[in-house]
Amino acid sequence: MSLPPTPPLEPDRILFFTNHCGDIITRVLPADRHTKVCRTTIEIGMEESLSEEIEFECIGNIVGQGIQEGRENKQNCLNIMAPAAMENGSTRGSGFQTAIKECPVTEERLPFMEKGKKVLRDPGTARANEAASTEAPNGTEKDDYAERNKHLTVLQQHVNFFDRDQDGIIYPLDTYTSMRRLTYPIWFSVLAMLIIHANFSYPTLPPGHWLPDPLFRIYTGRIHKDKHGSDSGAYDNEGRFIPQKFEDIFSKYAGGDKQGITLGEVWDYLKGQSVIMDPVGWGGALFEWSATWILLWPEDGRMKKEDIRRIYDGSLFYEIAARNEKNKSQ
Repeated sequence: MSLPPTPPLEPDRILFFTNHCGDIITRVLPADRHTKVCRTTIEIGMEESLSEEIEFECIGNIVGQGIQEGRENKQNCLNIMAPAAMENGSTRGSGFQTAIKECPVTEERLPFMEKGKKVLRDPGTARANEAASTEAPNGTEKDDYAERNKHLTVLQQHVNFFDRDQDGIIYPLDTYTSMRRLTYPIWFSVLAMLIIHANFSYPTLPPGHWLPDPLFRIYTGRIHKDKHGSDSGAYDNEGRFIPQKFEDIFSKYAGGDKQGITLGEVWDYLKGQSVIMDPVGWGGALFEWSATWILLWPEDGRMKKEDIRRIYDGSLFYEIAARNEKNKSQ
């Protein structure tokens, strides 16, 4: 297929995309990676001007021959530039919208869409053992945490800190002691122990056990059975981690640079994620975020996104406990 002639500019400044009929459309990019372009509808001859500045991302390359005048016998490697996501609810070149004005909530809570130079591969695909985010695409690499715990799902990693003897069973005393290691107050540690084991013990019982466990033990091998509703959805039903759902927390509810979330924004999140007839889920989400706030206790009133991600995979628990124990020994 021959491509239409373009002005004699650098090859890496040519934008290729197609309409739904497969027609190739070219646009020329300036020296920087930001520009204003027009999206052309070939069939009806209309041009829709996109008023916002667009950031383009390189998604691959092709080798073209005779693309520009005077280069008929020369091969040129051209970068294929794909437009990044828009802030107004559309996705460049995708043909779909993520928000419509007729339903205001879709404009108020925009889902995460990749943009800029940071690219998270397949954000909608669940990771079995990595709590990946845009800032940490390979999970927690500090101290080789993700590598050392690759035999555990992300949800299992989250609760592994509470399994003190690593036997796959968390006793109520394990939970209380671990909460105290994180410097939670005694009253909150007792409350957490009662809430967690009263609600989360029975679903994790080994197959064939129907009667409640009188010791209220939690079996970490079946911790995925403890997933509840009205949550972020960052854990799937098998205990894997879905980066898209994690990023949505901040994309939909956080303000500013989306790198942290305030208590008021968490409240909006709790209301926004609540589903009908789900008292266990409502209570579970409220308790979990309350515990997160008490643990982090941000001086500026904003919990950092990276800290929350590391709570999802449990790596922050070890760091906080080690820091607290070091402070006690001094």
